[in-house]
Amino acid sequence: GFIAWVIWELNDKNPMVDLSFFKTRNFAFGTLILCIAYAIFFGANLLMPLWLQTNMGYIATWAGLAAAPSGAVAVIMTPFAARLLNKYDARVLGSVSLLLFALSFYMRSLFTTDASFFVLTMPMLVMGAAMSMFFISFISIGLNGIPHQRVPAASGLSNFARIIAGSFAASLVTTLWERSETQHQTRLAEVMGGPGNPGGSGGGGGLSDAMTNALNQASEHGLTTAQGIGVIVRQVSSQAFLLATVDLFRISSIIILLLVPAVWLCRKTLVQGPVTHAAD
Repeated sequence: GFIAWVIWELNDKNPMVDLSFFKTRNFAFGTLILCIAYAIFFGANLLMPLWLQTNMGYIATWAGLAAAPSGAVAVIMTPFAARLLNKYDARVLGSVSLLLFALSFYMRSLFTTDASFFVLTMPMLVMGAAMSMFFISFISIGLNGIPHQRVPAASGLSNFARIIAGSFAASLVTTLWERSETQHQTRLAEVMGGPGNPGGSGGGGGLSDAMTNALNQASEHGLTTAQGIGVIVRQVSSQAFLLATVDLFRISSIIILLLVPAVWLCRKTLVQGPVTHAAD
C-alpha cells in the first residue's frame, strides 16, 4: 500500500503530499536526520520513566520530575539559540545539538540501580540544552531554499515524517527493551547457577558459589530458602532491566554521533528573520 501510494503521489499532477521536496538536498538530509534523531529522542523519553516506575520504585510524579529539567532548560535556552541561529550556520548548531544528545545518552548509559535522583536528572539538563537548538536548526536546514509559497507544504511533510518516526520508535524501543532484558536475565541466571554451570559447587552442576552465599546471607536475615530465592530473582530481574536500559542508551548515543557527519552534507544555511535561504 505504501509503495502504491508513493507511485501515485509522484505521478499525480496535484498530489496531496508533494514528495518532490525530497529532491532538494537540504530537505532530504535535514528531514532524515530530524526523523532519526527525533525517533531516538522520543524512544529515550519513553524508556526513562518506564524504567524508573517499573524497576526503580518511582511513582509517576517523581518519574516526571526526573524528566522535567529537560523541558525547563529547553524553554529557557530556546530564545538564546534562536539568536545564535541568526549569526551562525544552522549546521553548526545542529551538530552541537546532536553532540549534546549523544552526551546525554552516554551519561544515562552509566546509570546503576542505586543512582540518586540528582544523578538521574543531570543527563536531562544536557538534553534540555540539546533540545533548545535541535528543532530550530533542522527545521531551518530542511526548509532552506524552499520557495516561500511552498514552505507550508514542506513544513507539513517534515512534521508528518517526524511524527511517524516517533510512533515507530515507541513500539521498537519497548520491544527491544523487553527482549534485551530477557537475554540479560538468561545470562545472569546462568552465572548464578544451574545444571551444567562450570562455576557451580561440586564441579558440573548445582548452585554457584555466588548463589550459595546469597542464600546463606538471606538465611542469616531470617528468610526461608523460598523467600531468599524470591529476593534473588527480583534482584536478577532488576539488574537485567538495568543492563537492557543502559544498552539502549549506549546504542542511541552511537547512532546520534553517526548522524553528525550527515549534517555537513547539507548546504550552508543562514537565517534572516523567519525566512531561510540558500547561501552561494
